[in-house]
Amino acid sequence: MEKGIKIDSTKLRNFAGFQGIEVSFNGDISWLCANNGGGKSTLTLTATQALFKGIGEKDAGGNIIGSRFKFIGPYDKSADIALRFHDEKLDRFFSFTRHLTAGTNGELKIKPEDELPIPPEWLSDFLNVSLMSSKHFSHLSGKEQALALGINTDQFDQRIEELKSEFTILNRELTKMGEIKPVDKVDLVNIDELIKKKDKKSAELNAIYMKNKASNKALRDKYNEEKETHRAAVDKIKDANREKESVITECESALTVLVLHGYKGKEAKDFVENLPQPIPTHEFDKPEPEYIEEVPSRKPIDDIEAEILQANETNRLAGEYSKYLKAVADKKAKQDEVKANTDKQDAEKWARIDYIKQFNFGFAGLTTNDKGELEFNGRPLREPFVSTGQLIMIVAKLMRSRNPIFKTVFLDNYSDLDPKNGPKILKELTDEGFSVIVSIPSEKPIDGEHCIVLRECKPLNEDGEKEKLL
Repeated sequence: MEKGIKIDSTKLRNFAGFQGIEVSFNGDISWLCANNGGGKSTLTLTATQALFKGIGEKDAGGNIIGSRFKFIGPYDKSADIALRFHDEKLDRFFSFTRHLTAGTNGELKIKPEDELPIPPEWLSDFLNVSLMSSKHFSHLSGKEQALALGINTDQFDQRIEELKSEFTILNRELTKMGEIKPVDKVDLVNIDELIKKKDKKSAELNAIYMKNKASNKALRDKYNEEKETHRAAVDKIKDANREKESVITECESALTVLVLHGYKGKEAKDFVENLPQPIPTHEFDKPEPEYIEEVPSRKPIDDIEAEILQANETNRLAGEYSKYLKAVADKKAKQDEVKANTDKQDAEKWARIDYIKQFNFGFAGLTTNDKGELEFNGRPLREPFVSTGQLIMIVAKLMRSRNPIFKTVFLDNYSDLDPKNGPKILKELTDEGFSVIVSIPSEKPIDGEHCIVLRECKPLNEDGEKEKLL
């Protein structure tokens, strides 16, 4: 049987319903007998909790507040708690004491009875109050149970919760993207090049126009020059003809006068008939030259403009394809974010599992859920999910793994056990070295056993009479 540190005795003054009491426990099995409300839990778990943890929460001024004032009894303004421990390995005794007042929890003091140096394990947290009673432990929330075992997954749970919240947002954004309909690939057309091509063609056609215009002008100028030259020559001939006609007219008039005066000669008549005659003229009848079409065909430009128009439509479709590619890329990026988020969640969950695995409690199936609550085989560690007997042994094993040198448990649910299982469980606990303080709801002592009988928070002597208050 493994030896360890056990509670040897408890001494209370003005604590809860006890004015003063001191009881000693058997290193093996001690029976604490009292009716409900008789002070069994107060004498054991409550007193131990108050000794090591204090009795109340404090306000900003450091004063104890709330209903926990009830732990200081009505007989005085302060209370005292003392627990005496026996270190079986070293066969030494030491005591923890605390003086409680309405305003403070007082200092927790430790004193060895042999005045020798205090072993380091006496000063460490060798006792886990939460694990001293399986009933008390089962009444803790799953989160409190985990914390009692030193398992605090808050850092993982908070990060996982943050990642889940982020996942909800990312997944909502991904869902909003919906299905992306495929779009045929269309390459972008360089309209600037087409515009340059149009400008170049326009310049070429304009050059042709200017050349044609110059050529027609040269033809027209030459034709007009010839026409003007012909007109000038005709005018000159007409002027000469008018002179001739005037001379002929005058000579004919003179000849008429001569004839009227009796001239019968032929010489004057021959003279008049031989006078130079007007030269006949004719209109300028040269046809105007055929001119070439000055303005060249717009078809090349129209063709390019048609290309530009088509290019605009092509580029619109290319824009739709570009939007499609961006939508696909954005969705892929969002999917990658979602995947990265789930990977981080998995990593945090595995880190959380690795963290929990480092706590070796001696049996499998103990873990925490997503809320950091302790579970056993996926279910809460309490009745009815586990039996009373299982719960007692599991919590005892947890005590052994967390505080291996401490060997006292409070069995305050013994009456819930099957009568056949009770003795078996007590034997298992004592075989593992535990000192067991068993609470039963009865004021009747058990023959042949170490019994502490309480009535109205007072011990009875062997004759059933109330002992004097300490």
